[in-house]
Amino acid sequence: MTLALATLTLEAFLTHPNLEESPAWELIDGRKLQKPLPTLFHSRLQRNLVNWLNAHSEAFEAI
Repeated sequence: MTLALATLTLEAFLTHPNLEESPAWELIDGRKLQKPLPTLFHSRLQRNLVNWLNAHSEAFEAI
């Protein structure tokens, strides 16, 4: 026996009242999922990438 999972449309997903909460929500294959919080490794990687980009470009600024 297989169970059919109810899926959300984009329109239905966008009407949910808690979409602005943190961590962010996303719609994947009709399912509303909350993104995991970034890890310390991810935060450090992002900081290092932003610093490197800013040190090597005068045309753009990464924030």
